[in-house]
Amino acid sequence: MLHTILMLVLVFCAVCIIVLVLLQRGKGADAGAGFGAGASGTVFGARGASTALSRATAILSGIFMVTCLLLSYVVTRGVRTEESALERISNEVQTTNSVPTVPAVPADGFSLSWGADVPAGAIGDAEEGAGSGLRITFDIYDNTDANPDNATGEAPAIGIKYKGVFVGPEVRVSRAFFQQLDWVKVGVRVENDGTVDVMFNGVVVLNNVQLPAWTGLANGRFNLAGRTGGAVQTHWVDNVVIDTANYVGPITLTQQPANTGVLAGTPATFTAQVNDPGQTGWQWQTAPAGSPTFTNIGGATTNSYTTAATALADTGRQYRVIATGLSNSVQSNIAVLTVINPVLPPPTAQLNFDDPTDLTYGFAGSGAAAT
Repeated sequence: MLHTILMLVLVFCAVCIIVLVLLQRGKGADAGAGFGAGASGTVFGARGASTALSRATAILSGIFMVTCLLLSYVVTRGVRTEESALERISNEVQTTNSVPTVPAVPADGFSLSWGADVPAGAIGDAEEGAGSGLRITFDIYDNTDANPDNATGEAPAIGIKYKGVFVGPEVRVSRAFFQQLDWVKVGVRVENDGTVDVMFNGVVVLNNVQLPAWTGLANGRFNLAGRTGGAVQTHWVDNVVIDTANYVGPITLTQQPANTGVLAGTPATFTAQVNDPGQTGWQWQTAPAGSPTFTNIGGATTNSYTTAATALADTGRQYRVIATGLSNSVQSNIAVLTVINPVLPPPTAQLNFDDPTDLTYGFAGSGAAAT
């Protein structure tokens, strides 16, 4: 704004000075005749006018000089301010890009857990993950001798756990590989065939690792956990992306219906589970005791079946279920029902507590008498 005002003043002074110079007496000039003046020596034909024009010219010349100096100062200060800002930004960039010192003792590590029994809250040994499903472990701290650089302990390492057991050996890496001290991309990919890839900072650490007896994971949740330990270091996580797909492999029974015993007059319940319940159909069947011929039970089309009130005649009745998925069907084991008669026989022992000072009792039948 100030720069613009000074430029306007400067231009105004320059124009006025030019006009005043032209209006004053020049060599061989008879410009005054054009204005009706009595003498051709001046424009206005009067010496007083010439003196006034000279004074105005001097004043405008002084203003012109001062304006030039002010304008020069403003422009120079603006350049210096811009250079200072650039220098400051440059210093900030240099500070940001400088490599900080790698901590002597790293944090314990972090993990990704996926499964139906994964806890919704914190995990104690966070670098080991939790649950009986799939775990990807990033163990940074060496618990053997607290030295992550001598390659004698269990860490630093990256591993895969499935159903609580490591699938193959953990892959040892250097501490510098983990402690990048900057954002890195970490990726985990599980294919429908149960193969797993683990990537860290653009490096494929574990490639096409086959999970044994893979059956997919149903009703699962994800847990991303980290532990700093006594070293009080930090883990930073941002921009988490989870992409899931429906399982298209064969279904398997993860829970078989079990033999059940109930009291006469009460119902019995049989339950089964598969690895992919969301895409599975069910049909329960029953057969008399000892018969190999099973028939469908009407309306029994979920993973759990509850009978009507049982009778003693139902003892030995058999139950099973057929589960049908997208690509196959599986038949469960046979569960046998046992019905117990709730009627008790007459008592064979009596107790008398009338005399609290001397208590003696006994039981009829086999076995030693009790007193």
